[in-house]
Amino acid sequence: MYRTLLLVFYSAYSLSCGCAASAESAPKTAHLVAPVLEVNARLYFLRTRESKLYLFRGAALTIDGERVAIMGFGTASYRDVEPGTHIVSVSTWDSPGRCTRQLSIAAGEAAYFEILPRSASFDAYLAGETVAMTLTQHAMAAAFGGFLGSAYEVKRSECSGLFAISPLDGDTGRQRMTGLALVLPQR
Repeated sequence: MYRTLLLVFYSAYSLSCGCAASAESAPKTAHLVAPVLEVNARLYFLRTRESKLYLFRGAALTIDGERVAIMGFGTASYRDVEPGTHIVSVSTWDSPGRCTRQLSIAAGEAAYFEILPRSASFDAYLAGETVAMTLTQHAMAAAFGGFLGSAYEVKRSECSGLFAISPLDGDTGRQRMTGLALVLPQR
């Protein structure tokens, strides 16, 4: 009984730990961002409240290797970039894997992307944790097994880690930005 309770507690803790990245107290002004200038291009990133998976985890967003923002639950951010080809990625500090996407954008254009939790990473962690717990009956071994499951999934997937980057069309992106808290781009 004690081991089962410990496993349940540890599983709940490991799913919710990390940066408390909710933006409930931030102003809901993401839809009020100034228009794109003709000489620049703009990339918008959204993390809606549709999925509760990794609710308290922050997704570190980078563009061309430079960290732009930590995307919390219910947030939006943007970055003005030079027109051309860029590499966008999202990862977390405490979990293996990263999802990377290459994109091209022209001057005066805006592109929208949604940061989505990846259920495949959760499934891999849970599978590794379950196997280790079944074999050893030890909570620490289960945690290590979960980490090994995540690491195995990283090796098998081009877009790995806890979050993925999915493109959105402009109308959908603008609609989903409404009501999200704006995370100002880091400089």
